[in-house]
Amino acid sequence: MPHVTVHIVPGHSEEEKQRLAQRLHQTVQQELNMDGDLISVAIREVGAENWPAFIRTVPDFYVRPKYLDK
Repeated sequence: MPHVTVHIVPGHSEEEKQRLAQRLHQTVQQELNMDGDLISVAIREVGAENWPAFIRTVPDFYVRPKYLDK
């Protein structure tokens, strides 16, 4: 029962967030060959001023942003 959480900075429209959630849902369903009824997606906003501290708390990147290597 996968749950995907995406953290983003504010400023994206509800339509953009809805579209992103649907595409993530479809991708998880296809890549893991799972029933879509078992998959959930959440999008959470983190203020830009809090982003640097927040992103450094992520322990297990599968894709690490290059700006953290500076």
